[in-house]
Amino acid sequence: MARTGITYAEVAAAADALAGRGEKATIQAIREALGSGSPNTIHKHLGAWRTARPDGPASGAGPELPPRLARAIAEEIERATAEARAKAEARLAEAEAEAAELAATGETLEAEREELTERVAALTRERDQAEARAAERQNEIDRQAHEIERERQAAEQARIDAAQNRQKLESQTERATEQTREIERLRAALEAENKGRIAAMEEAAELRGRLAATKPKEAASKKAKPEV
Repeated sequence: MARTGITYAEVAAAADALAGRGEKATIQAIREALGSGSPNTIHKHLGAWRTARPDGPASGAGPELPPRLARAIAEEIERATAEARAKAEARLAEAEAEAAELAATGETLEAEREELTERVAALTRERDQAEARAAERQNEIDRQAHEIERERQAAEQARIDAAQNRQKLESQTERATEQTREIERLRAALEAENKGRIAAMEEAAELRGRLAATKPKEAASKKAKPEV
């Protein structure tokens, strides 16, 4: 919860306490006594406190007096005036010192404000850069996640294709095995047929040889038979 502004009563009490200890009631001293407060506000209330103090010069005109008494009064007025002038000069010097202190405090606060402004700007830039980097990283993460998902789907499809190809290869292997057995069977049958054909050809050749051998004998027998 924000603290309310420093009041005149607080400044006056702190100034009275400082004056009671014989110390100067300056802006910095009152600010340290109160623990906080705007230098401008303290300066305003401190001026009002000084104006309200009962040690200021008195003014007023007196009635006609005897010369001796008038001289005494004039001397007293001159002394009081000199004292008041000295006090006024002291107060002026104190006010100038306070003004210088206030200006220094203002310069310090201004420098702090500028430094804080620069820090806020730097933090804002760092935040913007961090947000930009975070956005880039998120985009990269999304891209990699999409790429991983695409590769996963491709791998799954490749696994399915490999399984289908393996089934096709197994089926083709079985058909090739069956075809090989069928070829072997046909080759054996062909070889058996060739052997049978060769055996038949050999038998036919043998029969032709026998037939050719019997023809001369028949011719000779016909020649030897007498004519009727």
